[in-house]
Amino acid sequence: RYRYGDMIEIEVPRGRLGQVLSTLPRGTLARLPYPHITNSVVGQGVAVTGASDMQSLGNDGAGIKVGVIDLGFSSYTAAQASGDLPDALTIVDYTGTGTGGGNHGTNVAEVVYDMAPGVDLYLAKVDTTPQVATAVSDMIAAGVSAIVHSVSWFGAAYYDGSGPLCDVVNDAEAGGIVWVNALGNSRNKHYDASFSDTDGDLRHEFSAGQNYNTITLNANQNATLVLNWDAYPSTSIDYDLYLYDGDPAAGGAVVASSTNRQSANGRFHFPQPYEAIDFTAPGSVPNGTTYYLTVQKVNGSQADVPLTLHSLVQNLSVRVRARSLTQPGDCSNALGVGATRVTDDAPEGFSSEGPSKAGVNKPDIAAPDRVQTSLLTSFSGT
Repeated sequence: RYRYGDMIEIEVPRGRLGQVLSTLPRGTLARLPYPHITNSVVGQGVAVTGASDMQSLGNDGAGIKVGVIDLGFSSYTAAQASGDLPDALTIVDYTGTGTGGGNHGTNVAEVVYDMAPGVDLYLAKVDTTPQVATAVSDMIAAGVSAIVHSVSWFGAAYYDGSGPLCDVVNDAEAGGIVWVNALGNSRNKHYDASFSDTDGDLRHEFSAGQNYNTITLNANQNATLVLNWDAYPSTSIDYDLYLYDGDPAAGGAVVASSTNRQSANGRFHFPQPYEAIDFTAPGSVPNGTTYYLTVQKVNGSQADVPLTLHSLVQNLSVRVRARSLTQPGDCSNALGVGATRVTDDAPEGFSSEGPSKAGVNKPDIAAPDRVQTSLLTSFSGT
């Protein structure tokens, strides 16, 4: 469907997946898209930021093309009808599933239009890295001057300004586009440290004497967890990620795991230092049930390197708030944005902290949230 560099996106009927994978050349890396989640950037902070003064001086963005690359633009026609989006705009669905799927992108576009009502808007719905790259290529050709991407991606690199998403940002920069990216909502959902195993059980110790982290889930609630370690782009260092329904030392059972074989040979070698779990709690569990996370070496010969664990939705009980920004806000050519409350300009407690893993100071700028759009009376997020 799309191609970016050596990355090719294919769409395969579920029943044919095994057949297709069996025909790929040895050494081919096949994976699902990297996990990603919206960073809820909506609001009308026009007066708070002084944008109203700029508009009264005639600086309303007229003649400037701005792109919004997001995961869903539901109700955008309703926003047009209410005057919160312009009647004339360009919208492209790169996913093949329609422009809906959530109204996050619609709210982001409203913020842009509130701040600069003279701009021409180009909206793009995406769901994979090659789709983002294709949207950027099309926007460069269309003469877009700025792109707003309020999305966090996990696992593509070690959050150090490298990897394919930063390559896309660099392409945009080379094409004359300013890339603006929310830094993420991961301040309380992030952990990093070097692998440590003082008791020799092959499990990482998240704190002294504790070889697990935890999240809490309600019945039927989904959790996505991403582990990666500082060994990109490929490695033979092999860590695994496990989720238990109780304390592993007290009889807890594994309910989900990610055990890519970074150190294996042959067709099923997965060289990227990356594991991800997607899990939904059973409908029978009580709300607030604690689940336990462990990071484990395959064997004692694996090196101890820095690792990062992200929970996309739930807070982690053992967390590290510094260096919690996500991709592509960590890219050197991205203008990384943090969130402050519109009422008092205080930093939001969930907004990701810098610096990047490479030590680059972030955020570059901060802007207000918890403000109103045509679809929401108050919406918070970086």
